[in-house]
Amino acid sequence: MNRNLFFAPTDILLPAHADMWRWSVIACDQFTADAGYWQTVQDTVGDAPSTLRLMLPEFYLGKCDEAAATREIQQTMHRYLDDGVFRTVPHSLVLVQRTLPGGAVRCGIVGALDLEAYDYAPDSVTPIRATEGTVASRLPARVRIRAAAALEMPHIMVFYSDPDDAIFRDALTAANETLYDFDLMSGGGHVRGLRIAGMDADALAARLCATGAGTDSAHPMRFAIADGNHSLAAARLCWLEKKQSLTPEQAAVDPARYALVELVNLHSPAVTFEPITACSSAPMRPSGCRRRKRCWHPRTAAAMRSP
Repeated sequence: MNRNLFFAPTDILLPAHADMWRWSVIACDQFTADAGYWQTVQDTVGDAPSTLRLMLPEFYLGKCDEAAATREIQQTMHRYLDDGVFRTVPHSLVLVQRTLPGGAVRCGIVGALDLEAYDYAPDSVTPIRATEGTVASRLPARVRIRAAAALEMPHIMVFYSDPDDAIFRDALTAANETLYDFDLMSGGGHVRGLRIAGMDADALAARLCATGAGTDSAHPMRFAIADGNHSLAAARLCWLEKKQSLTPEQAAVDPARYALVELVNLHSPAVTFEPITACSSAPMRPSGCRRRKRCWHPRTAAAMRSP
């Protein structure tokens, strides 16, 4: 991983043989009052390997033994690793093409984001900033799971600004391997992931880190959090806690310093902005993971290993 960039390629874990339709589920903070939706997801997944078993949907908060659920999630992560559920895609970015239920295609680039370059405080001047207030009460459940998790599997979307969309066109040219291509459950649309590897991935990450989403020339905002701010805030809290026990040399290379995110062009025609009172389609989790010692992809397919 290039330690000089705040967004970089990483080792990504993808299911080796899973039924991807059942593997990928919607983000944990969706349908928080809809028991029927989550029961349908439970019935659909059954005993199959699934990201449903690696997260605690917020619908269940206050309705279950959260400590026991957290332990089960952590044990399942280790079991999936031990049972060979994943394959590793080394030093890569993933180009994601998400076909939304209405037919629009939202494109993104998945990689590892440096938590040292992000702060959710309202007066932050870091290159990566929140676009909404952070509700402290929503963080503890996420922190408890992440702190001892063997895998990271976020649904975090981050905006970059490229009015001409030149970066993504070049990314599409560099993507030379299809990693996954499948329909999402519950009418969620379709998702396709393509690999960008090696020097192409390094060069693309450097270009993305040079974009800007703000106008403050003294402290330019490079990326703006579009969705999943509370998951990213929890990741930062976990990192700040762990950092206290590390030497500066260890902190510079520790995998917990990074979170897996999807970068999306702010100017994409598939990105729509609506009043907060309106309903809009929720993002599905990508299909990969990363070991938190490396990095997961959207909660549709990918993951990253944790420390």
